[in-house]
Amino acid sequence: MSETMKRQFSFPFNGSDAREYLERLEGYRDYIHDVYVGLPIVENYFITKTKNISEDYDEQCERFLNESKGSWLKRYVPINADYSRLTPEEMDELIETILGQIDRYAIDGIICTEIYMAEKIHKKRPKVKINTSCNGFHWSIPQLRTWERRAGIDLVNPPREAGRNLGFLKKLHEGGFKIKLLINEACTLRCPYLSNFCFGRHKYTGACFAMLEYDEVNRIQSCMVFPQWLKYLDEYVDVYKLTGRYLPTDHIFGLLDLYIKGEECSFKDLFVSHDEDLDFPTSMIPDRLLFCNYEQCGHGCNLCETTIEKGLRYAAEKNGK
Repeated sequence: MSETMKRQFSFPFNGSDAREYLERLEGYRDYIHDVYVGLPIVENYFITKTKNISEDYDEQCERFLNESKGSWLKRYVPINADYSRLTPEEMDELIETILGQIDRYAIDGIICTEIYMAEKIHKKRPKVKINTSCNGFHWSIPQLRTWERRAGIDLVNPPREAGRNLGFLKKLHEGGFKIKLLINEACTLRCPYLSNFCFGRHKYTGACFAMLEYDEVNRIQSCMVFPQWLKYLDEYVDVYKLTGRYLPTDHIFGLLDLYIKGEECSFKDLFVSHDEDLDFPTSMIPDRLLFCNYEQCGHGCNLCETTIEKGLRYAAEKNGK
């Protein structure tokens, strides 16, 4: 990608010191499309995890939104929890609360899972950008046309797995949709619960599938797009989204640096644990894994297994193990 066409990123706020975070963002102006930040007093998908990272999460989100008001920074808020349990009256009350918060903080855009909510907000605040959420699992162009018609969507967040599905991204792009793609989600594509994980229905299955059937191959059979692969997606993706509202600040900014460069890196640096066992270059992971969708796993292909084995041996030798 040329210097005049810098990649754009949707970047998380993790509830740490708001002023320090904003100061750090200044050095990335050319690369930040938006920062997504929890809307104070409104439930969102990561509310539990974020509060584990930051005890004063709501307060820091409020400070962030107040101090960035009127600045160069666009602020998007995720309204992406499971609201299906709400009655119509409760939903309308929630929408009014959200509208009040949008006005209070001069919010630029929302990330939404509920079409009824998105439509109401679009009609009452037409200047506020509406993005679909990856929690919506929209694989259907007709569904997205409905969102386009009724809620005037600005950007589509396709499902988590879409980064490994170039054909679908191309289809969205050719359909005229602007794409905001999540690129560092570690959920394994082998998980049979991935399509309903976000709404809490996975609780009946116990622990995370990747943990229940854990092996190192899950690390590469994930939704993650490695930095050197962005060159294949630039033609179709308008904004790259980094997950991380529940991650430490240094790690999030480190990820941004890696994806801005778009080059090979140490595999371990993509994970918050920075596990030395994974200290091998991502160039050892074949590009084929971006395009295969893992559809032949267990049917004669063992490329993932041989790849991770080579990587682990490389890391062991490098670190003298």
